[in-house]
Amino acid sequence: MKRLTIAIAALALMGAALPASAKEYLLAMTKPSSLHLVDMVAREVVQSCTVPGRGGFIAIAPSPDGQIVYVITNGWGEVYGIQIDSCDVTFHAVLSQGNVRARSVAGLAVSKDGSEIFVHMSEVELLQDRYQIRDPHRIAVFKVDAGMDALPYRSFDIPRGHNILIPSNDGKTMWSPGHELRQFDLATGEIKQEILLNSWEDARPTYGDPDGLAFWPLYETSNSLIFPYFAPVFANREARDAGDWDQLADFVVGFSRVDLSDNTWTQTDVTTADVLIFSFAEDPRDQNIMYGVYTQLTKYNVSTGEIVARVDLDHTYYSTITSASGEELYIGSTFNDIAVYSTDSLEKLAKIELPGGDQGAVGIRYLNR
Repeated sequence: MKRLTIAIAALALMGAALPASAKEYLLAMTKPSSLHLVDMVAREVVQSCTVPGRGGFIAIAPSPDGQIVYVITNGWGEVYGIQIDSCDVTFHAVLSQGNVRARSVAGLAVSKDGSEIFVHMSEVELLQDRYQIRDPHRIAVFKVDAGMDALPYRSFDIPRGHNILIPSNDGKTMWSPGHELRQFDLATGEIKQEILLNSWEDARPTYGDPDGLAFWPLYETSNSLIFPYFAPVFANREARDAGDWDQLADFVVGFSRVDLSDNTWTQTDVTTADVLIFSFAEDPRDQNIMYGVYTQLTKYNVSTGEIVARVDLDHTYYSTITSASGEELYIGSTFNDIAVYSTDSLEKLAKIELPGGDQGAVGIRYLNR
C-alpha cells in the first residue's frame, strides 16, 4: 500500500511538472494606446493593457516565449516592454538622446534567444543652424533586462529605406526589406545576401520598376517572409528602357519569399494584377497557396497562376496570417476588428471586436505559448 501511495504521488508530481498545451493567440493594438491579447480559438480578447504615453504606436514584437510584448509608441520615439498577462511595464527606452532626434518606423524585433531588442532608427542631429540628417540609418541593440531607462549597448549601420526587421532561425542574421531585400549579420551589420527589388535592370530586362510593400512582419505560422510586388512587363528591353507604355505586355503581381529556416529565397510572378494587395499569407500546408488581402481576400495557386477564389471584405484590411494548422485566416489592421475566414472556402467565420479605437497601420502578430 505504501508503494502504491508513493507511485501515485510521483505520478501526480510528474503531471504537475508537465507544461500545459500551447495555445494560439494574436496580438493587436487599438488607439489610443491599448495592447490586446486575442484567443484565436475562443475568438475573444482575453487581456487588454494600456501602454504608457500618448500613443502613436507603429510596431509590435513579442518575446520568443510570448510573455513580453515590445511596442514602438509615443510618436514612434519610444519602446515599451509589457508583460502581457499582468500588464506590468518591464522595459522602456527613449530613442532620442541629447540633440539627436530618433524615430523608428516599424523596425522592431527580438532576438531568437530573447536576450536582445533590435530597433531601426532614423536620426536627425539638431544643430544651431540646420538639421543634419544621419546617413545611413542605424540599428540600436538593447539588452532586454536594461530596465526603465534603457540605452543601446551597441549598434550598427543599415542603408536608408529599410523598415521592418525579421530574425532568421539561425539566430545570427536578420532580414529587412528596403529598396532591396537584405540579410544582415546581427553582430556586425554586414550584408550577407541581397534580393534585388529596385535594381532589376539586368536581372529582369523587360520589367519596369516594381512597387512593393513590406510593412508587416507576418511569418510565424509559415516560417517564411512573403512580400508582394507589382511590376509592369514590357514587350522587350528597348520598350522598357524607353518607357514605351504602348508596348506594355503585362502588369503582374508577385512576391519575394524567404525561407527563414535556411535563408534561401525565390522571387515569383503570380498572375496579372487586377486588385491591390497589401500583404500575402502562405498556407503552411502548401506553399503554392497564397492569400492576398486589401479590399478583397483572394486565394491564389502560385504554381498555376490561378485565382482559386475571391471574396469582398467588409472594409480594407492590411495584415493577414493563417493559424498554425492553415485551416483559418486572420485579417487585421485598419478598423477595430479582426476577421476570421476559412482558408478552404473563404467563408467568413467570425469577426473579433477589439476594444478602443481603430488599429491604424499596425499589424497583427501571432503567438503560440
